[in-house]
Amino acid sequence: MENLKKTIKETPPGRFGKFAAYSLLIGVGLGWMIFPIILDFILGKKLALIEGTDTRIIWKKLPPLVTKIYLFNITNSKEVQNGEIPVLDEIGPYCLLAYKEKIGLVDDEESDTVSYSQKSTWYWKSSPDCSQKLTGNEIIVQPNAFLLALLLKAKQDFPTPLLAVVNEALPAIYGKIKDIFLTAKARDLLFDGILINCTERNLLPRAICIAIKQNSKPLVQIAPNVYLFSYLGARNGTVEPYRYTVMRGVNNLLDIGRLVQIDGKTELPFWKGECNRLSGTDSTVFPPHRRQDNTSFTAYSSDLCRVIKGIYDGTDTYKGITGYKYRVTLGEGSRDPNQQCYCSKSSSCKKGILDADVCLGAPLVASFPHFFDASPELERGVTGLNPNKERHSTYAVLEPVSGVPLQARRRIQINIQLKTIRYVPITKKVKRTLCPLFWIEEGFDLDNNFVGMLQNQLLLGMTTMDAFKWCLIVIGSGLAGTSAYLYSKNKRKGLQKIGINQYDNEPNNTDISIIKVTNIDDILNCDDDVSDGTVTVVGAWSGPIKKRRLSRDSLLETGGLF
Repeated sequence: MENLKKTIKETPPGRFGKFAAYSLLIGVGLGWMIFPIILDFILGKKLALIEGTDTRIIWKKLPPLVTKIYLFNITNSKEVQNGEIPVLDEIGPYCLLAYKEKIGLVDDEESDTVSYSQKSTWYWKSSPDCSQKLTGNEIIVQPNAFLLALLLKAKQDFPTPLLAVVNEALPAIYGKIKDIFLTAKARDLLFDGILINCTERNLLPRAICIAIKQNSKPLVQIAPNVYLFSYLGARNGTVEPYRYTVMRGVNNLLDIGRLVQIDGKTELPFWKGECNRLSGTDSTVFPPHRRQDNTSFTAYSSDLCRVIKGIYDGTDTYKGITGYKYRVTLGEGSRDPNQQCYCSKSSSCKKGILDADVCLGAPLVASFPHFFDASPELERGVTGLNPNKERHSTYAVLEPVSGVPLQARRRIQINIQLKTIRYVPITKKVKRTLCPLFWIEEGFDLDNNFVGMLQNQLLLGMTTMDAFKWCLIVIGSGLAGTSAYLYSKNKRKGLQKIGINQYDNEPNNTDISIIKVTNIDDILNCDDDVSDGTVTVVGAWSGPIKKRRLSRDSLLETGGLF
């Protein structure tokens, strides 16, 4: 330790300054110039959607998504039929596993894109999060969604007087109709289906059935002119009718997953104006370098047939990894000009709801569960809802450097409009309100294998590079501080050593030093402060040195020698 102190004391301050400058320059250069280039190179190799990368494997076939479905049971159907507001009892969750798979992949090297179709399959699964008492055989009372959808569609497309004709044809399809409600098992509503009989040969029922087949997506044909209607059955195990094209991110890292075409078209056919413009990713992968803003999360939702955006909602930690959390909003068309193009009619411009007719093929309305983040009047239209941000919002947590989703919850509620429809007696006393039918949650949590991969192959390297960068900066700062300290200390003493001549013929090999003294009292009272037994003061001056070439026996000419 004493030797170290002596070495530091004897080292010229300028040498510390040089080392400090080198360390700071290397630290800053590596940290803000070289390392980012290396990082982007590594990210490009790991994240690009090309065959062989881990990202492509996960993107192509997502891990099973834990899916929970909640049905709303109406406990006062008779009162609702006579003008009261619905009292809702939430039944669930019913738990399933959802498998999302991209099939028919075709890569285009020239455009750096890959095209695919989407297939979704659900399987019933018991889970600790789900009530073990629910079997799917629970009896649920709900508005007859298929009947009401048919009536609402007829009201929308036909002249009002023709609704009387439609009303006359309904018993041939549904049997005797007493009210607007349907009583069925939970599993029938969700997947197994409600029977729709279109075998009637009379003209009017047959015409209605033809319209039903052409316009309703949730039907599964089980026999000629015989169908089953359910909320999810028609989509289970089937391929979506759309073909998606996304960027692979080989040529541009920030293009990873960006959706550029649907069915070969660069714009959507569902909305008006700017709302038909494609932007963001396909919602299963995101590019790296996410930021703490309201534009870093933009994706296309095939369930809503629209682009959705996430609002930055702070940071969250998942299995030791810090991510940025983004919460999705449906906007408010009545106040936001950028959202008005999603309003097919004035009633769908309210905050937090979306007309899903163009997407689902039925006059239904989408929202977040329990009308979370929606106009308060919607919640007041029914009884039994309790909107909660943690349970009912849609969000995603992304690792900011890589853009890898750490955790996500997608939650959507499907509603139907209850109201009086002229020439349809069973709706005569029904009060106008938006009634929830069910809501669904799909949960994604990055599994331990991929968490370990992310930590070991990316985050550990980033931590090492950061540590190396800051070590160099700290060392440089320390050396700069040491240099400044030594320079300041020498200056305070008022002594500057300007030359040393060592005489080999001196018996004690004594160093002979020339000392400049700025304060005469320092030399008059020097004693041990100036000479420590190894250095002998032989001359002092107070004026400037006249520079000359000196030999071994030269005298040093000065000005003002005393």
